[in-house]
Amino acid sequence: MTVSYAGEVPNGSSFGCFWRILWKWRGSVYKLVWRELIAYLCLYYTINLVYRFVLNEQQQLIFTKVRIYFGQQGESIPMSFVLGFYVNKVVQRWWEQYRLLPWPDTLALFISAAIPNATGGATKNETGRLMRRNIMRYMVLAYVITLQRISLRVKRRFPTTQHLVDAGLMHESESKIFDALNAKSPMSKYWMPLVWATNIINRARKEGLITSDHIVQTILMELSDIRRRLGGLIGYDTVCVPLVYTQVVTLVLYTYFIAALVGRQMLPNMPDAKDPDLYFPFFTVLQFVFYVGWLKVAEVLINPFGEDDDDIELNWLIDRHIKAAYLIVDEMHEEHPELLRDQYWECVVPKELPYTVASEHYRREEPKGSAEKYKVKKEDAMYANIVPGGGKRGLVDDVYADYESVDTPMVERRKNNNWLVRQLSRMGSIRSQSTAYSSSGMAFNRNRLNSVYSSPESGIPVNILQQQQQAQQQQQGQAAQIQSKPSFYGKFVNRKSQRAQKQLIKQNSKLNGLNVNVPKTRPRIPTPDASKELGEKDLDAPIQNLNAPIGTNTVIMTPQLSTQT
Repeated sequence: MTVSYAGEVPNGSSFGCFWRILWKWRGSVYKLVWRELIAYLCLYYTINLVYRFVLNEQQQLIFTKVRIYFGQQGESIPMSFVLGFYVNKVVQRWWEQYRLLPWPDTLALFISAAIPNATGGATKNETGRLMRRNIMRYMVLAYVITLQRISLRVKRRFPTTQHLVDAGLMHESESKIFDALNAKSPMSKYWMPLVWATNIINRARKEGLITSDHIVQTILMELSDIRRRLGGLIGYDTVCVPLVYTQVVTLVLYTYFIAALVGRQMLPNMPDAKDPDLYFPFFTVLQFVFYVGWLKVAEVLINPFGEDDDDIELNWLIDRHIKAAYLIVDEMHEEHPELLRDQYWECVVPKELPYTVASEHYRREEPKGSAEKYKVKKEDAMYANIVPGGGKRGLVDDVYADYESVDTPMVERRKNNNWLVRQLSRMGSIRSQSTAYSSSGMAFNRNRLNSVYSSPESGIPVNILQQQQQAQQQQQGQAAQIQSKPSFYGKFVNRKSQRAQKQLIKQNSKLNGLNVNVPKTRPRIPTPDASKELGEKDLDAPIQNLNAPIGTNTVIMTPQLSTQT
């Protein structure tokens, strides 16, 4: 089982927080490297004694030159670089393999909620319970069969199929099915119990115990995820870190310390000796413990299901899973405490839960957001895309509101000097965007006359007809004063919409608090097709239609004008 020490270091600000865990033996670096360290020191002192008592002066001189060469060249080996990448990859694999271990709790909750006890005779009453218990037993059986393949501890506990039968995870009939299929194909069949579980789920759906196909899909998805996790564990066990990578790291480490056996020797009576003649190589031993311990970390974690102190205890997990699964689907099935009023029934929401004396200093208020204290100036809080009438940022004609983004010429768009407004106009005009929620919307129910979004069945009220007549009279008076007929470009581009200004001022007065009197405006007319080339007669047609009188019984329908007498 992985050595846990989190309870011994609850407060990182205390003095010497990790000192207390340095004295642990189980799972420690001392337990991993002490054998190699003793062997290394034996070789070190053997070479040192040979130099002192066996070699003559000429041989000692040659050995001194060899020592200097080994000491200089040994430091060129990039130990930290090689070990750092390798151990990092191994630790990632170790953690990912632990996360792949499936837990049956989620599946047990789904099964308990989906398969109730059957109603009827005594035999039918046991059908739901049999299904629930067998599904969970098959899940744990698939779990154990997978771990038999990758874990030495589980293999020693359940070496054969008969041991699974003796443990109650498999029946004799199921064991015979396994043996028969093993004779046909020797592959690992960890998935076979999961197939049995899916067949039971389908049977429960056909018999009406499971009342929804969606529930069946949810359970099958959970079983599929368990199978994926078990397959991933087998994949990690089969495909290891490349052997060449492990060999390179191991050779680099042992080559470095073999060179250090000679290059770190402390010799007596050396000319120009920088290191004193110490009898114990203190820093060499520390370096050996660090680097060899670093490699030992990878050796321990490369197989997390082995027999090391820091390997995952799978036998305990098997016992825990079978107990938890049966408790959820059988012992606690359809059982819950009596429904009682909680302590905060009258006040609905508790102000806060109580604190003890020991935990009072942990009381905290709700954390504030990083921008919550930022104050926006009043002038900066005004809406930038809503401007009262008379400004430079005038809108295009309301007639072309629904087609503004495609019909408005680029010359008209570039007249505005405000960069933000130009960018908004490229994404779509303000009026065109407002059409979606202002035309026959649920919250903004109003008739947009002659709009492509208005309903053809909705007629025009009488007050709007009166406004149309007044607008027509005003247009007739204005048409009489026109001395020269404007060009098509002038009509298409420079025509202003009083209705657009009215709606804009209304929105601006509501949002920015401006009290502006909105004048009455003319009604909307059909939107012309900008892609069609119009002659002079076609240009005069809308004006002639506007000059035509409208009867009292006339009903105008949208999106096209029609009269009904």
